[in-house]
Amino acid sequence: MGDSMGDYWRLVRFMVPLAFITIAPDIADQALSRSIAFSENVTASYGLAFSLTKFMGGGLQQTRHIGLILVHQAADGQRAVALTVVMGLVVAVIHILIGLTPLGLLLIEKAHQVDSVVGAGSRRAMLFLGGFPLLDGLSFVFVGMLLQYHHSLIVAVSFISDCCAQVVLSLSLMESALQSWDPILIPILAQYAALLVRLSIILAGFLYKVRPKIKQAQPLAEKESFTVVRALKFWWPLALVTVCNKLSRPIINLLVARDLGGSAAVEAVAVLTVVYPIGHMPYSCLNEMKSVVPAFRKRGQGRRVIPWLTLSKFALACLLLVLTVALVVFYVPGITFAIMTGWIETSANIARLCQKPLQIFAFVAVPVGVRAFLSSWLMVQKRTWILTPSAIVRTVALVTALVVLPKLHIRGADMGIAALLTGFLAEVAVVALGFLIIRRRLQNQMPTPDDTSTETGGATSPGSQTDEAGRPMLTEHETTL
Repeated sequence: MGDSMGDYWRLVRFMVPLAFITIAPDIADQALSRSIAFSENVTASYGLAFSLTKFMGGGLQQTRHIGLILVHQAADGQRAVALTVVMGLVVAVIHILIGLTPLGLLLIEKAHQVDSVVGAGSRRAMLFLGGFPLLDGLSFVFVGMLLQYHHSLIVAVSFISDCCAQVVLSLSLMESALQSWDPILIPILAQYAALLVRLSIILAGFLYKVRPKIKQAQPLAEKESFTVVRALKFWWPLALVTVCNKLSRPIINLLVARDLGGSAAVEAVAVLTVVYPIGHMPYSCLNEMKSVVPAFRKRGQGRRVIPWLTLSKFALACLLLVLTVALVVFYVPGITFAIMTGWIETSANIARLCQKPLQIFAFVAVPVGVRAFLSSWLMVQKRTWILTPSAIVRTVALVTALVVLPKLHIRGADMGIAALLTGFLAEVAVVALGFLIIRRRLQNQMPTPDDTSTETGGATSPGSQTDEAGRPMLTEHETTL
């Protein structure tokens, strides 16, 4: 019992700092938006450019899982960093093409239907932001290595420092000559400076805490060793899922606006803009379960491997806690209205319109929590390819819901969030199916009890089958990609 409670305490200490990682970027983004809110053209130019940058660089953030799961020794880390640099340079070249060639005119002015002033500002901002995804990706690959050795506190400190640096620098630069000379540089310089602060803390933590241990790690067998091909096979399905997820919001905004048109469309998009960050905040920490599970299934360096049953119970407890908080905040009368009018400072009318979409949003925690845990299991087993259909199915289900719901007299922001929930449910259904398929295959490959050895680190009792054999989650096998 003592070991079990100790495992839960280790998971809590690891998870709590990660929860702050999901909140800090939203706070920082609000500070940056306020720093240029005095100019509508600058706000639109930077917002459009940075949204495109986050979209194109989103896949690079999945290098975090390469560092967490595939890196075993120092040479693996070097190859992971080199691979991240190459991918970051490719994204930088795309930024240059958007900034300097007719591709930018097509993608920004034509596709987004903005005027030439905003278009020129956005393309110029894209040039300045070309190096951001590269530095961001580098920070995440080292984040994965830190999490592998359970240093989530260092990661949290780096992200919180990033947030604080963005707030301080953006406010300071507002008082400088840049506000009148070239205001679009204010958020861009603040972003880069804050990112360098985050990267410096992460690198310092890696060099001090992880590098001495990773240099002592024994290499794996040749068929299990880190190669660029294996890393790319592991990474690209995760990147595809990320890209498809980031497409959900612009698709919803577009189809909701086209369905209503006129002032009603503007009002609905305004409600959605307010609802997204508030509805996202309660359940966002559940996505960190994708890092929690692999970190505590990693063997070596004296680390205790936590049983799958314990991890399952912990994930369920996190899900129920988040769901309870969401139901209380979004369903108890008066709380949502107070948040909207007091914290967000919206009008009373917008606050009332936000109530029903946020009530729908409360239930998004369920598919997100289940998806995160099952995806983490598939990542531990290095079977990420099975996640590929889930991204496509989610997008199809989302668009289908946005077409069908108006026929059921569900429109506006209610339609948008209901469609979002439908997409999540379709996605998690496909992920669950993939989990069952891979689990069945691994069960068929499992050796007989006479051939198995007990799991290291005390995850099972001596003489028992490997890691609760017969239970749903099976053991981690170092399998080729």
